[in-house]
Amino acid sequence: KDENDTNRVINLIKELYSDLEIDVIHQIGVITVNFDNELDSDEKIEDISNNLKSFIESEGEMPNLILPKHPINSIPNSIVTLSVLQGSHETMQTLSQKSSILDYPKLTSPYFSHFNWYLKDVIGNYETESKQNDDNSTIALIDSGVDMNHPLLKSNIGLELAKDYTSDSLNFNDTLGHGTQVAGIIASIAPNSKIIPYKVLGETNGKSIWVIQSIIDAAEDNIDVINLSLGTYLSKSNKESKVLIKSYEKAIKYAKKLGSVVIASAGNDSSNLDELKERNEFHLPGGSHHLITVSSNSKRNTLSSYSNYGKEIDFSAPGGDLGADYESSGFLDISEMIITTYP
Repeated sequence: KDENDTNRVINLIKELYSDLEIDVIHQIGVITVNFDNELDSDEKIEDISNNLKSFIESEGEMPNLILPKHPINSIPNSIVTLSVLQGSHETMQTLSQKSSILDYPKLTSPYFSHFNWYLKDVIGNYETESKQNDDNSTIALIDSGVDMNHPLLKSNIGLELAKDYTSDSLNFNDTLGHGTQVAGIIASIAPNSKIIPYKVLGETNGKSIWVIQSIIDAAEDNIDVINLSLGTYLSKSNKESKVLIKSYEKAIKYAKKLGSVVIASAGNDSSNLDELKERNEFHLPGGSHHLITVSSNSKRNTLSSYSNYGKEIDFSAPGGDLGADYESSGFLDISEMIITTYP
């Protein structure tokens, strides 16, 4: 209830069970006790809860994150026909003959003109990009890490403030691919920005508490923009979810107070967020009142088939789609998709 009581509560827990591993986010008064599948964990939780009732605003279990769906593996290859656009074959031949990967063209180059329509849409046919030459904004990539040696990204990646919550090894390498994809979009739209990875997703795991901590850390690192292209679904009627909902709200408010702009994705499950809300269910962090929530639109400026939608959406940005005829015919028009980097 009161962040000033955090240390007192920690000491009380240690008095009860001195061997427990405790993590704490002092700035918003969040304390996590790790039980590591102890047989008597339920009894210990009940004991701690009963002894600390006067201090606790809400309690519950911090759920794991939903790992991003792999964009390639989600396409059933048996029914896909790729449309080869005129000139694409020659483009690929030219690229394959490049003497060095260091010569690889930027995504904004004419080589990729068929697929970088989203850049023209967002930055007004590159007019905005020319105004950003002096823009050295910092952007927190709270995601699965990044390919630090990617020829189109390495000049944008900053590791001075980077953090890895998934291990003790400070390994920012991207084993999922998702963080590198997001980084490519950021670097293409804001080429002079510095992208700082805060790795919260490993190959098989990701914890909500890591995201909460990374939001706090990025804000205290004076990062300009905090990007959260991830999320989970929570229910206010579920005791376990309440603590995470409150933690997200406190962390995002804290970041705003320190001057960071916090942005999150709406989610990629074709869900109506208004209908979820009527059932007391929420997608977080996207959908929170305290940040900017972004959905995805297609090349035709219609809602992407996979994108969540609803009144909580602040902006839509081009994310591409599989094409208007994909569901009925299985025909995949790659010109309907957007281009970005991959490990």
